[in-house]
Amino acid sequence: MGRGKNLVILDGGDPTVFSQLFFWLIEGLPEDQVEIVPGIGAMTAAFAALKRCSTGANARYVAQTDLRRFVGDEEPDDLARDLSRYPGTLVFYMALEGLYRLVAVLGRFNPVDMPVAVV
Repeated sequence: MGRGKNLVILDGGDPTVFSQLFFWLIEGLPEDQVEIVPGIGAMTAAFAALKRCSTGANARYVAQTDLRRFVGDEEPDDLARDLSRYPGTLVFYMALEGLYRLVAVLGRFNPVDMPVAVV
């Protein structure tokens, strides 16, 4: 960049939806020097793997990107309780590490037969 060279950054998942580095890496670069080439995002790939549509008839969903803010060790369970009052699908990125805590918290506020999928 500026020397006739290009820098390519490959990021997994959905870098423009949830990325820990994406915006930090492009901060300060002129807009005409940044090109984002879309691929298949993590949420799209997950719904394809599940053979489900995220926006079917009467479908509603909430995307939650930071599991620690939802079920962190020191976080209250207010959000899990409040969201359980509404129909919809909860989508968690990078949640495998906290899966047992997530299931425990959601289990307190949702039916025991609530479907769960890990993709």
